Amino acid sequence: MKLLRLNVFGTLRSRNLKSAMFWALLTAGATWAYGQDKPEMSKAEITKQIGAVTKQVTDAGKAFKAGEFDSSVELIKKSQAELIELAKLGDKNITRRLEAPYKSIQRAHAMLELEGYTLDPLPTWEEIAEGKIPEKPAMAAAGGISFSKKLAPWLVASCGRCHVDGSRGNFNMATFTALMNGSTAGKVIFPGDPVGSRFVEVIESGDMPRGGGRISPEQLADLKTWITEGAKFDGPDANANLKTLLPEGAAPANAAPTLVRATGSETVSFSNEIAPLLVENCKGCHIGAMRASGNLTMDTFQQLLRGGDGGPIVVPGKPDDSSLIRMLKGVGGQRMPAGGRPPLADVDIAKIATWIKEGAKFDGPEGTTPIDQVVNLAWMKKATHEDLMVRRRERALEQWKLAMANETANRAEKGDIMVLSNVGDAATQRILGIAEKALEDANKYLKTERGQPLLKGGIIIYAFKQRYDYTEFGTMVEKRSLPTDWSNHWGGRVLDAYTALAYSPSATDDQIKGQLIQGMLGLSLSSMNGVPFWFSEGVARGAVSSIVGKDDPRVAQWNQGVMAAVSGAPSAKAVVDNQVGEEQAALIGLRVSMAMTEPNRKMLDEFIKSLRQGKSFDETLLRLGSNPEKFLEAAGVGK
Repeated sequence: MKLLRLNVFGTLRSRNLKSAMFWALLTAGATWAYGQDKPEMSKAEITKQIGAVTKQVTDAGKAFKAGEFDSSVELIKKSQAELIELAKLGDKNITRRLEAPYKSIQRAHAMLELEGYTLDPLPTWEEIAEGKIPEKPAMAAAGGISFSKKLAPWLVASCGRCHVDGSRGNFNMATFTALMNGSTAGKVIFPGDPVGSRFVEVIESGDMPRGGGRISPEQLADLKTWITEGAKFDGPDANANLKTLLPEGAAPANAAPTLVRATGSETVSFSNEIAPLLVENCKGCHIGAMRASGNLTMDTFQQLLRGGDGGPIVVPGKPDDSSLIRMLKGVGGQRMPAGGRPPLADVDIAKIATWIKEGAKFDGPEGTTPIDQVVNLAWMKKATHEDLMVRRRERALEQWKLAMANETANRAEKGDIMVLSNVGDAATQRILGIAEKALEDANKYLKTERGQPLLKGGIIIYAFKQRYDYTEFGTMVEKRSLPTDWSNHWGGRVLDAYTALAYSPSATDDQIKGQLIQGMLGLSLSSMNGVPFWFSEGVARGAVSSIVGKDDPRVAQWNQGVMAAVSGAPSAKAVVDNQVGEEQAALIGLRVSMAMTEPNRKMLDEFIKSLRQGKSFDETLLRLGSNPEKFLEAAGVGK
């Protein structure tokens, strides 16, 4: 079962809702525990059963809090099953005691479904109260077409996104019962009559599944035979989600392929050759689209592999079986790209086919990296420092217009630095002068080799005369609200690389220099292979402490908050998984930086050297016999 981050126990949309939900599920077992004893059971047996149920609900909350979402969902399923079994006893007193836990489980269902997770259907309270709990249908006779083994896998794979996970066209078939109930227009399967079954008709006509998928003649023949034999069910529970019928650990037929890393022996590169073609020809409909056609989203490589309504569009090693190639050629459906765009050249289609034949492998950073960033990163690796600087400055001017549409930027640049501001020419020149000194100090701190840039492509500095302008930049460019106590921060991905600050004329040169050093070092470290924010920002703050010291009043504040941040982290894993706030993560990183520079800088210097040699953050830690969690634990996090 695919692990999803669900808003049930730990990440609900509001903190109050989260607390209410978590407490409701914890107390559900407690309410149950004080219910009337189950008939025909001893008190000891009842106590044992209630204790087990109570523990399941409690453990479900703990599992979710720890990020073990699948375990959490399974525990809710077990609690639900126990509740139903007790309800089947028909004892009114017991039923009355079950209402509170029922409502807690019902709320869990609502939140899970809101996030796209499907649990076994929960009978209505009326069904439970009246003793009319739906029973399983009769089992199918041996020897016929098996629904659970033959049909369920391809139904989930080919129809699941629209009709198992959703209810496209008012038709949901998340369970066998739902499938046989049909849509709001009526039944779609009539046992014994495949010709009269609408379900067969839409598949046979090619109307379904949509989005480039297809159902093989063999699968269609099995469906018809199964209906002819009476459309019988051979699974354990007709009200269980169809996904539960799949063999444990097995991927359904037509399931999305697994991301496979390129080895370097391939003749076609996804990042350099395939991704640019997709961005150029699919943007607006399937990349960066508000509503992707056919639910086929290709914003990331993982989404490309997942496919659309009709299932995956790429079959690694088999270009002829890949609907992506068929759609590009216009075979068996509308030719892509649509919308009046010209078809791809045969040479480009052949290039995509070769990439698929070679295994559809990925040579980008992460499968979840936006595909346009994959393209830019590939370009950046080949670009010179000067070429990237030109692109970055062009991008910075575009970002300025986005944030400050009605103000022409004051502009000053020298070497690797460009300042854009609305603080006036004199103040802009002042910031540039301070930035030159900050860059010199930053290079010394990281011991950058002579002739090498601190950051390939240079650094952009945005300076704003009002706090409102600074926060507007966060809203328009970063699409977020900047914390009210911030006066500076660094950010940007790929082509963007900047430090932004709310300029105060009364600030000393050292105070401004501290802000700039923080941004420059944070950007430089974060550009290295796999370096997380908490480490980049922590080392940057350590540098400010070392270079500027008490002349920057923030240093004293950071030092006072370090231990509280470290002791307040739930665990080292929570920091690694970005489950703590930015400020807490930064202070934890500062504590790590302190540990790496005491009593001398040898450990930090060796660490930076390894990263500069191209080793990833995790590889560098492995060379030290550690990993991110152990590394943080050694600094006291989670202790």
